[in-house]
Amino acid sequence: MAFSAGSQPAKQVHPLTMAFLSERGIPTTGLHCQSWDAFKSDEFDAVITLCDSAATENCPLWMGTAIKLHWPLPDPTQITGSEADIRAAFYDVMDIIEQRVDQLLALKPLSQTERQAALKQLTEE
Repeated sequence: MAFSAGSQPAKQVHPLTMAFLSERGIPTTGLHCQSWDAFKSDEFDAVITLCDSAATENCPLWMGTAIKLHWPLPDPTQITGSEADIRAAFYDVMDIIEQRVDQLLALKPLSQTERQAALKQLTEE
C-alpha cells in the first residue's frame, strides 16, 4: 500500500493533477492533500521524497528505520508554457514514478544486503 503526504500540504490537490491521473486511468476518488503527521502511527518499508525542494527537508524521526529515497523530480504544477508542454511535464513525471515504483516492487525478493545495494543504485539514476 502507498500513501502520499507532505511536510507542508496544499489545501487541495492541483486540478491538473486530478485531470491527468484520471486520463491515465488512475482512480482519484478520495485523493486529498495531507500532512505526513497523519501517519505517525504507521510503519513504512520506504519513504520517498519527490520534489527538488524536499531533498533539504528532514524526515520526521518517527519514520524510524524506513529506507529513505529521494527522487528529485520537477514539480509539474510549476511548469509554464503551452497546454502541450504542461501535459508533457505531468506525463513525464508520472512515467518516471511508475517506472521507479515498478523497479522497487521488483526488489522485494532480494536479501536485505542486495536490496540496499539495488536501492542505492535506483536512487542514483
